[in-house]
Amino acid sequence: NVKVTDLFSKRTSINITTDTPIDTFPISSFRSAKYTMRAGDGTDYQALEVLLVHNNINSIITVYGSLSTSGTDLVAFTTDISGGNVNVYATAVGPNTNLNLMGTYVPD
Repeated sequence: NVKVTDLFSKRTSINITTDTPIDTFPISSFRSAKYTMRAGDGTDYQALEVLLVHNNINSIITVYGSLSTSGTDLVAFTTDISGGNVNVYATAVGPNTNLNLMGTYVPD
């Protein structure tokens, strides 16, 4: 049995600038990932749900759920595959942005 109190991120917050690496995993271990994220710049905050899938050659990422106290995005995301790993990057829209995330990974 899983309790809601059992699910939380122990990762530390990441300071985001341009193309900041926020996650990486081996393409041989997982086919897709789902992230729950929180971004903030000290004044405004954004909650996001993000999906990623790859085919061993290309990886694709999309934000499918987002709420922001400012009404605009605080971060943008990209992904690639390099050296046998899927890499996820974030770019801050403004200064002093940090991000924390919790990932769920799904193998083949």
